[in-house]
Amino acid sequence: MGCNDNKWIPKPKRHIIESNYSMVEKTRENIDPARGEGNVPVALRRWFLVHFAVDVIFAVPIFFAPREVLGFLGWVSVDPLAARLAAAALFGIGFESFIGRNSTIEVFKGMLQLKIIWSGFAAIGLALSLIEGGLKYSWIGWVLVAVFVAFHALWWYWRLRITNFERQPALH
Repeated sequence: MGCNDNKWIPKPKRHIIESNYSMVEKTRENIDPARGEGNVPVALRRWFLVHFAVDVIFAVPIFFAPREVLGFLGWVSVDPLAARLAAAALFGIGFESFIGRNSTIEVFKGMLQLKIIWSGFAAIGLALSLIEGGLKYSWIGWVLVAVFVAFHALWWYWRLRITNFERQPALH
């Protein structure tokens, strides 16, 4: 008795997959693998996850122990109300990055606008505060300014890239 004669061993089923996809014209409506669903670049979705992590990592300690954390970082005087308000903004923008990471391109455009505005004014506000004095270790403040400037540039890059993509005519 051969091994194929056994009625109890199931034979593998063959699935024939037929595809009607015969070089369909690529248009902006089709899903580009590099872009993912909704034509939002996969890399941008990943940056939103990075932004979520960075925001939450900074927001948690500032929200729950503002005097201790900011004092350790060199702030001469700490207003816990203002610090917690800033942490709440970090939580809000960070969690929106996480929640909205699978949204459409239209939602991403709005989120990018918010991130551009927030990071720009945060960098300017921090820089003005550093110029006025108020930090024992000004280099820490300038590192924070650099982080906000870097995110500001990143968000502008993606906003312009999405805008340029939308202006391109469909490929036929």
